[in-house]
Amino acid sequence: MEIEGKRIKLRRLKISDADFIYQNAKDKEITKYSFVFPPPFSPEQAEKFIRKTFRQFRQKTGYEFGIELKSAHELI
Repeated sequence: MEIEGKRIKLRRLKISDADFIYQNAKDKEITKYSFVFPPPFSPEQAEKFIRKTFRQFRQKTGYEFGIELKSAHELI
């Protein structure tokens, strides 16, 4: 499932997004508004979080999306 605009798209997370999530979870300005990434947050927790989103999607109990900048093909 994807939703596209001119510059961005909302897409399901991928295991390859784990490092991006981990790196951003270390930023206190980002995590102070998040309940998902309590410090300290490890790379393993990032992957576990993504796998959890897979289960929730299959079970139709939750939907987490990444925002991808289309020109760079990376999450923002």
